[in-house]
Amino acid sequence: DLAVDFQKKVLTGNAVLDLGWKDAAATALVLDTRDLAIAKVEASNDGTAWTAVPHELAAADPANAADYRAGAAALVTELGSLDAEFEKGLASCASTDLVTGHAAFGYLAARYGLGQEGIAGISPDAEPDAATLRDLVTHVRESGVSTVYAETLVSPALAETIARETGAKVAVLDPLEGLTDASAGADYLEVMRANLKTLREGQGCT
Repeated sequence: DLAVDFQKKVLTGNAVLDLGWKDAAATALVLDTRDLAIAKVEASNDGTAWTAVPHELAAADPANAADYRAGAAALVTELGSLDAEFEKGLASCASTDLVTGHAAFGYLAARYGLGQEGIAGISPDAEPDAATLRDLVTHVRESGVSTVYAETLVSPALAETIARETGAKVAVLDPLEGLTDASAGADYLEVMRANLKTLREGQGCT
């Protein structure tokens, strides 16, 4: 079924890659669940919006245009449900301070009322200096942060250092930079729901 196939492709990033929009899927999907759900996220470097995906596929394959559009509509509904789950699940948390390996979750944090502190800044490969680590340790202690988040596909060493110095525990979030056998799901929806579960536990949400 082409409608179902379209949803699977978008949820794993393959529809964008099929169209040659390199790195768009991993960039847009993790940024902002609600904007993606209402099709406002501009995912690719040249500013092409996600709403262009079904239109491009329909233009390339007019005979199946209705299936592509049906798949897109169903996907938007699924994403709207996911947004509602995040809104409800993170509405009441003991801590709103989100300390992560690097600043990959800023849009998500801003959308759902969390404040992100990235240990390594924007790039996961950056090495924070001693003063930055010292400030983060102080922030974690003073804010009562109980969980520091490492990320899949990135060394947990920095998160473990902060946790060791503060007595916090380490949990793992997936910024969806690539689906692997270690991913907590087969597509975007499953991985994001796993992220929500991890966040609710780590932030003490009720």
